[in-house]
Amino acid sequence: MTSLAALYSTLVLFFPFWMQIWEKEPISNQHLNAQGHYEVEPHVLENLMDGLPMLPADLRTRILCELSEAPIPAHQRLMLQWLENEKVPEVQSTILQLLQKTDLQTIPATKITAFLNSDHVATLESAIVLFGQLPNADLQELIPFLAPGSAPTIPLKLRIAAWKVFSNHPEKANLLQSRILEFRQDSSVEIQALALQVASAIRPRPPEVSAWLDQAAAGSSQLRLAAARDPFPENPARLRTLLEDSEPGIRLAACEANTGAFQELILTALSDSHQGVRLAAVKALQRHRDLNNAAAINALLQSFSDSSRQVRQEAEAAIVLAAGQGEGPARESLEQALSSQNSLQRLHAMQALTRLLQRSAVPAITELIPRETTSENISAGILALAALAPSGSCGELLQQYAGHPSPLVRTAVAHAVGRLQPPGGEAVLQKLCLDQQSDSVRIEAFAAMGYFPQGVFAKSLLQCLKNTAKTQPDERRNAAWAAGKLNPSSKAEEAQLLEVAKRLVVQCTRPVIPGMEPMFEGIDVIGNAMFSLVQLQKRFPAQKEFADCAQVVLKVYEVPWEDAMNMTLQSQQMPPPVDAASNSMAFQARQWLNGEKITTTAIPSSTPSFSYSPYTETP
Repeated sequence: MTSLAALYSTLVLFFPFWMQIWEKEPISNQHLNAQGHYEVEPHVLENLMDGLPMLPADLRTRILCELSEAPIPAHQRLMLQWLENEKVPEVQSTILQLLQKTDLQTIPATKITAFLNSDHVATLESAIVLFGQLPNADLQELIPFLAPGSAPTIPLKLRIAAWKVFSNHPEKANLLQSRILEFRQDSSVEIQALALQVASAIRPRPPEVSAWLDQAAAGSSQLRLAAARDPFPENPARLRTLLEDSEPGIRLAACEANTGAFQELILTALSDSHQGVRLAAVKALQRHRDLNNAAAINALLQSFSDSSRQVRQEAEAAIVLAAGQGEGPARESLEQALSSQNSLQRLHAMQALTRLLQRSAVPAITELIPRETTSENISAGILALAALAPSGSCGELLQQYAGHPSPLVRTAVAHAVGRLQPPGGEAVLQKLCLDQQSDSVRIEAFAAMGYFPQGVFAKSLLQCLKNTAKTQPDERRNAAWAAGKLNPSSKAEEAQLLEVAKRLVVQCTRPVIPGMEPMFEGIDVIGNAMFSLVQLQKRFPAQKEFADCAQVVLKVYEVPWEDAMNMTLQSQQMPPPVDAASNSMAFQARQWLNGEKITTTAIPSSTPSFSYSPYTETP
């Protein structure tokens, strides 16, 4: 949003259903990216429309550029209206380009057709490009721009623009079937290549087009590239030639265009010397519907040990897709790969089996973990057990790795204890939440306490929330979330949980982050604390103190943020970070408590610029 557009636009925000998020996982900063749209009053645009004619062309262009940056439907209507009135060709061209940034579904093709007759080359080129993107456009309007033929004076750049439109719309290729072959010997090699791309989309394929593709595969680099982009290769010899081309870009294009033909040839590209080609090949295989066969699965398993992590990850994704295609060797081959001598193959086999929820692999993975030597493989094995093993199992193994020197492994242990909830796992999490070497271990341990909600964890959560000088915001976020999940099993644990609730009130209403000037917690910590408090109020209706804690926080954050800003100006103290997001959380929490329908809109606001930036302190 530019400064000009912000002057007359209003941002209408839509927030998620916070409680639904809280019930599954901690509310994090990524959930705070609210969706929304901008609105503008009609009279404001009317005044702007009246003022545009008085401005010089360069200033009109600048204003129109800023209008295009804000996704407001009214802006598009103004730009289309101004396009009809604009007399300067350069400004017309700019408007046509800017309209490409707006919603193409709402641009009538008839509004653009008139500019296909412009005498100004730049305007005409912009009109061709925009017209070709409109879903309701009749591309026959562009056919005259394709060839010099009877109109040899058409500039090359206009012909190229028109051909690019057709190459981007292969479904329209049959419109040119009667004359496409005229361009095989065009004076421009670029036109030849674009025409060949369009011709390759004609269905059914004429034999002349096949011959043209064969010829192009042995031609210049531009023509070979066009031939490589054939989406329906019917000649294996041609495809093999292109996959063996000396230029990696051509080999890559042949893989990218492949939609399922000649799988055996695409498999050979998995061993290409160029990483980009191998990556394109494995992605192409993901589009094959008959991938769950021995040759393909064996080749993909070999790609598990590729030097490129991205290739390995895509190969893993391809095998997971293949396993979902029905009968075939994918699942069995993955379990067999657990005994591979190659550690990378074992790693990706474990990860793929986890994604497939292949519970039959649990014994093999359990047996494999003690033999693994790399932290990445041990971690993957533990995470696999967390997803696949029965609840309450693996306690002895997890305790064994709770003191592993790698934080990656210790983090995986914390995650697994939270999911599997083995007997004795409480002590493991109490130890890991105090890990001295790694923030990530502590962060995961506090989250695990929410998934394994034992009342004994209240003391650890309280310690984390109080120790704001030496804990990370994400630790306190997860601790605030876990607090609302705990299930105390004794009066003593219930009393300890009440102390946690009281601390959550402090966390939300006072600046607890130490510094030259104490700061408030981030909205993510406050949001989790807020929903934990209302959960505790509902779960313990006989305990009035839980309800009192929740109400204190809700009353603070229910104040509309504009009013809170005005109150701030009159106060000498740092105010709580009341903003549109925290307002939304408080309103939804109140609605949830009262059993009302949850609303996702924010309170009305007149400016979109106010936001609260969370403070992060490095210990």
